[in-house]
Amino acid sequence: MTNDNIQYFVKESLFEQALVDLLPHHGWEKEVLVQPTEEDLIQNWAKILFDNNRDINKLGNYPLTASEMRQIIDQVNLCDSPYAMNMFINGGQVCIKRDNPTDTNNYGKEVYLKIFDAREISAGQSRYQIARQPRFKASHPLGGDRRGDVMLLINGMPVIHIELKRSKVDVSQATFQIKRYTHEGVFGNGIFKMVQIFVAMTPEETLYFANPGKEENFKPEFYFHWEDFNNTVIRDWRRIVSDLLSIPMAHQLIGYYTIADDKDKTLKVLRSYQYFAASKISDITHKTNWDTHQHRGGYVWHTTGSGKTMTSFKSAQLIANSGDADKVVFLLDRIELSVQSLDEYRGFAGEDEAIQDTQNTAILLSKLKSTDNDDRLIVTSIQKMSNIKAGKDISQEQLQKLIELSSKQIDKLKEEHEELVKKLSNYDYGSDKFNEVQKSIQDCENEMSSLIQEQIQYNKQILDIPLNKLNDLKDQLSNIKGALDGVTNDYDTAISAVINTVEKEIDKYNDMTEAAE
Repeated sequence: MTNDNIQYFVKESLFEQALVDLLPHHGWEKEVLVQPTEEDLIQNWAKILFDNNRDINKLGNYPLTASEMRQIIDQVNLCDSPYAMNMFINGGQVCIKRDNPTDTNNYGKEVYLKIFDAREISAGQSRYQIARQPRFKASHPLGGDRRGDVMLLINGMPVIHIELKRSKVDVSQATFQIKRYTHEGVFGNGIFKMVQIFVAMTPEETLYFANPGKEENFKPEFYFHWEDFNNTVIRDWRRIVSDLLSIPMAHQLIGYYTIADDKDKTLKVLRSYQYFAASKISDITHKTNWDTHQHRGGYVWHTTGSGKTMTSFKSAQLIANSGDADKVVFLLDRIELSVQSLDEYRGFAGEDEAIQDTQNTAILLSKLKSTDNDDRLIVTSIQKMSNIKAGKDISQEQLQKLIELSSKQIDKLKEEHEELVKKLSNYDYGSDKFNEVQKSIQDCENEMSSLIQEQIQYNKQILDIPLNKLNDLKDQLSNIKGALDGVTNDYDTAISAVINTVEKEIDKYNDMTEAAE
């Protein structure tokens, strides 16, 4: 759709009305919550929680009291960042102590209430509501109340906030408005604290981004355009509604395509190309008949800094959680990278997910054979994986090839190191450029050190090969001796000489083994 076909809006209110009218055609409920206060939204959430938790051991026929809702809001306020809030929402349930005396079955007991299920998309108990012009309390007593533009609620929780501007107004004005609300504390407490995704929209341009939390964390480099499969930016607001803000996409965005990164305690959201890559890999895996052994591999092309690690993690997570694979292995081409990636993957993983490290080939083999769910996601290096052959030990020739390969990598890194050292002398000590080059030198040295450690391990394995062969031969000779012992009664004289000879050979190999050790 070209820009010429984009609908023009002279007034923001007309754009807002058009958006609210279009959303119900893409999975959202027709009944709109108009100018709701925070108290109105809390009551709305309480009603949905009651409807979705009517089991006799939960709420039964007795609605939540005001003090029970206060318990829930208190837990919301305990989340000190959007990162923590994402974990709260995707945790799927909240615990309260029942204080409704009419519920004689659960009064005084702790009960767990379902709040969200990432898998329950457009089905089950999921509710999708529109709140138009939600009213925000002013942070200052002398200030007037503010009204946002549009909020999207899933199961009563306001998870997406949309700020609009009319045609020909730069979209940065909408992002600035969101930042100003943050400065005023609108998203700092209560139910509005649950917002996960911000959307800044004009009829001609849209930016979306994860809630950064604090005002100082708003960074334009993390504001993303939504693009189609061919990486063409979608401009028309109607396509944004159908492709990004529709159900099931909006539900999946909250449940699957946001990441609470434990490393820096921030909430992140996938860019459009990461979404297409991860979802496509997951879909192909789901449709593949692995029993035919006719499946083909594939690849995702990424440039530096485009989020390769996050894309690969999210792809693996989707496959593992769907049950379409027994194992998902992150295979890195260098041990240094596997250590770095392991750290990042563990940051991306949820509390109930385990990312397995493999310190050596034996541990890798044990993780691959394990049926434990905690061993589904594995990070390892191509060197360790290459040591595993179907029922065979790695040969001396294969180990020698690995040593040669790492030697070439070391030579290349040495050249790079020399160039960096020369480059360093061009900059003043302590300057930004000096520090940048110095870091590159350190990274280069760390990588060489890692490769040298790998070579040491390969050489140890080569030295172990003769000993293993000696032990195998010793076992074979012992078996021969045992067989001959069994028939000595019939051929005692004739075979005794042979047995003595075999025993001498065994003693000789024992001496060789001890000398090698």
